[in-house]
Amino acid sequence: MSAHVLNRISLAALVLLAVVILYITLAPEPPHWGSVMPSEFPGNTAGGRAPQLAPPPGWTPEEEESVGHALMFAALGAASALWYATSGAARRSPQRTLLMTMVALWLFAGISEALQAFTPTRAPELLDLAFDVFGAFLGFLGGGLAWRLLLTRIVRPGGPR
Repeated sequence: MSAHVLNRISLAALVLLAVVILYITLAPEPPHWGSVMPSEFPGNTAGGRAPQLAPPPGWTPEEEESVGHALMFAALGAASALWYATSGAARRSPQRTLLMTMVALWLFAGISEALQAFTPTRAPELLDLAFDVFGAFLGFLGGGLAWRLLLTRIVRPGGPR
């Protein structure tokens, strides 16, 4: 698989994740553990109740929400790391592209939080923004390491192996 194909895949993943994050962020009521049961999906013919996902015992709703923020933005950070690893811009100017990528992630986190001010049942919170930025950073860092290991095995500068 070529770097160009992986770059296109990473762009599609970035757009999809951004849309999902905006939907979850701007929904009147945020989703909670076990709020959507797999058995409730159309076309599920398994019958009965599917087991619910549940947070670890003793977690407060605030802790649950903070971890959710970090995980959503970690996924976005990992997709950004794949884009960075396969982009021509990063090859030409790695430090500048890295800085612009991190700023874009942090701006998206800030904008998604600020937009909650326009949702009647939601409010922007600084702690949520902190977990968004923290998750994006960890996702980019972890994703970058993972992509580096994987890409050295599946991508050559000239194309597929």
